[in-house]
Amino acid sequence: MKQLPSCPHCNAFLPPSADVCVQCKQADAGVPGWLRPIGVVLGGAAVSITLMACYGPPPRRIPDATSPPTSNTGSTPMATDPDAGK
Repeated sequence: MKQLPSCPHCNAFLPPSADVCVQCKQADAGVPGWLRPIGVVLGGAAVSITLMACYGPPPRRIPDATSPPTSNTGSTPMATDPDAGK
């Protein structure tokens, strides 16, 4: 079971979303609300970098070596074409 934080001034229990104690009306000296999402993003980035360091990056699709290469069907003539530029 998760413990509720307590007020540093009167030791009353604080709801997780409260910025002010409901009994003594003192401001909570904990982490500001705007800083929590930044901590979540930085923590997630640290976890993903650690996992990539341990297991490697995510797999990438490598083209099949047995399939024929695609032809150049663009509108510009190829450099080996003897009739290029005529």
